[in-house]
Amino acid sequence: MKLKDLLISSLAGSAAVLNMAVSPISITASGLLFTDSPASYSDLQKTHSLNETDAAANTLLSYGNRLLLMPENAVTDLQSMNGTSKYGRTVSMALYDNRSKVETSELSTHPYSAVCKLRLYFYDQAAGKERIFTATGFVISENAILTCAHCLYNPADGLGWAQRVLIDTQSLSGNDLHYDSRTEEMNLIIEPDYYSRPSDSSDTGLIILSSPIGALTGTIGLSTDPSEGEELKTAGYPVDRNKELSSMNGTLQSVSGRKVKTSLYAGEGQSGSPYLNSSNQAIGILSFGSKSKTGQLLSTGGPVIDEQRLKWISENAGIVSLDLEQGQVYRIYNPNSGEHLFTSNHNEIRDLVNAGWKFEGGAWPSSGSRTVYRLYNPNTGDHHYTTDLNEYRLLGTKGWKQEEAVWSIDPDAVMIYRVYNPNAKTGIHHFTTSQSEAKALVSKGWMDEGGLK
Repeated sequence: MKLKDLLISSLAGSAAVLNMAVSPISITASGLLFTDSPASYSDLQKTHSLNETDAAANTLLSYGNRLLLMPENAVTDLQSMNGTSKYGRTVSMALYDNRSKVETSELSTHPYSAVCKLRLYFYDQAAGKERIFTATGFVISENAILTCAHCLYNPADGLGWAQRVLIDTQSLSGNDLHYDSRTEEMNLIIEPDYYSRPSDSSDTGLIILSSPIGALTGTIGLSTDPSEGEELKTAGYPVDRNKELSSMNGTLQSVSGRKVKTSLYAGEGQSGSPYLNSSNQAIGILSFGSKSKTGQLLSTGGPVIDEQRLKWISENAGIVSLDLEQGQVYRIYNPNSGEHLFTSNHNEIRDLVNAGWKFEGGAWPSSGSRTVYRLYNPNTGDHHYTTDLNEYRLLGTKGWKQEEAVWSIDPDAVMIYRVYNPNAKTGIHHFTTSQSEAKALVSKGWMDEGGLK
């Protein structure tokens, strides 16, 4: 990364400084380094492997993908990527391009399987020719893809609605998926506010397919609980990276006016990418980039998933609305594998139901002193539950993915029967509070393993 690609505004005229500080080094919430102890520049460069220097202004150094800002005789401690230093100067910094190609082996894993490449065909009446754009979308329900409105409808250039849409991704089983609006019925929907008055705050669109894509790719859940400063990642198909799926990390800088603003680098082709939190739920949609006068990218952002937007998306994407209660374990069923999943996580329930799982209602209360741990077998797609921490740790060493504590039980208040199917590969264990259901399964060859205690 060259310093000419980094923007420092309002620092012109600062004195040349060669006496810098080495320790202590700290990392702020924004990922910027700062220090306040005196030392020589050469020591700083040697000790911390600094690879760039701004010889002209002596104000900025690059340290990996982090930055040191040095106005006058001290290093400025910035509290945000764009903010005011303790010296009263306004500081704007270009984003660091940390995009990396998603490995081929990861394309069929969630959440990447649910991130789709879009190719949008518009007809330019004025030029008398077809124009093709690349964009990104992500699967949010059994047959719906969420993206930006401007990817589907382009009034700014006088292009109107997309005349053809191509969708490409990989299924969870590793198969290439391809959908073409010429052979697959698709409905394009955008927020009404964007149609009447296009803006960054309403730049939300949906592609509704006639095929159940979500059952093949999995779905990305939506969260209405963004937190400023939280770590985010996104994935999309940038044109300058050969339109190959690329991922990147950054932070959520602010939420204002139904928009999010982030430090995630992006380029053409990434419009419609999801801003994912640590639970791989989308808190917003990548829609725009803010640039300096010299063309440097300072931030990216897009519509936030708030309650109002979630309601609109749910109504148009066929997302099931469930009346769920806190402190309750629910039972959902996968008709493809035969597995029952038991969870008290409302977001997980909604995501799976909208991906085609069947909601079977409440199972039992999540209460009591005994913690239940959940594991996942990536080879069979099966889940296992146990209160035995030793069993949990042992299975973790044998390839099972540990999904930590999921709910709790009170064995004295509720008896949960555990039965085992020796002939199944998935759904090999079943849990129920119904003694008659447990006995019925045992009569069909299942093994009685007693209660979950």
